[in-house]
Amino acid sequence: RARRARGKGSSEEAPASRTRRATCTTPYHNTQHNELARGCRLDCTMADETFPVIQQVFYDRTKFISTSSGNKIYRETVLCGSQNIILQGKTIVEADCIIRGDLANVKVGRFSLIGKGTVIRPAAKLVQDKGEVAFLPLTIDEHVTIGKNCLINATVIGKFVQIGDNCVIGRQCVLNDCCKITDNTVLAPGTEVPSFVEVSGTPGVVTVELPESFKDIQKDRAKNYYTNFVPFPV
Repeated sequence: RARRARGKGSSEEAPASRTRRATCTTPYHNTQHNELARGCRLDCTMADETFPVIQQVFYDRTKFISTSSGNKIYRETVLCGSQNIILQGKTIVEADCIIRGDLANVKVGRFSLIGKGTVIRPAAKLVQDKGEVAFLPLTIDEHVTIGKNCLINATVIGKFVQIGDNCVIGRQCVLNDCCKITDNTVLAPGTEVPSFVEVSGTPGVVTVELPESFKDIQKDRAKNYYTNFVPFPV
């Protein structure tokens, strides 16, 4: 469609179609994406990993306890041996969770998420000399997200780890930094998961190698979830 420009006897042709552009706001790259509609969600892809725009998750402030260090804990969460449970700050513990601090010390790092219905239970170890059972301390490092209805029986979960829904992390498992456990995965007792791999299946096996950018991806995912976990407006 032609339109006449201002000026004497001149004209120009408008483009047949125009595509609005929007610049990705994720801090890892500056790829541009088509904006199909106003207010659309922008998803960007990097090394086969999708960065969704995390929408706000609202919770009832009367059902959660907020601590001075920024932890948000569901009031009816079962904290056995609470004197042995250390939440280092800005950790979310959702509904129907159980943390067994009465068995051994449990430490959870900053910006971590324990999803609804998950059970955190320190692993048992047989002391052969005494013929007794001892429980080992359980450490969950920072920027770890654990999905819904999981059973965590590990000894160490490193930094920047993502665990999906309905997973079983067997007795004395060790999850090194920057790994991913997909939904419905079962790890056999004593499994050690290396860094920068994705584990799936029953029993869990390495299926994909992750890019080095996964560290930043998981860090951003954990922080964004905490930032967008907000009480209902009054």
